[in-house]
Amino acid sequence: METSVRFNETTVPSSRMVELAPGQVVVLNHPVEEPLTLYVGEVPFLAVLAGRRGNQKAFAVIGPTEKKGADL
Repeated sequence: METSVRFNETTVPSSRMVELAPGQVVVLNHPVEEPLTLYVGEVPFLAVLAGRRGNQKAFAVIGPTEKKGADL
């Protein structure tokens, strides 16, 4: 089953996307203090914190998400 960890959705006009260059920043609609959401397929399932374990990217589960669809 496919899983993914996602930020909140952010709308960026396509005209802005095609003009992006290395070093430019896209501001996300995701407060730093808000957990990310782990999805199972397209269903939000768990609240997680992003981090690292050594050189690998990782996440820590902090509990169920409050987003609709968490009841699998």
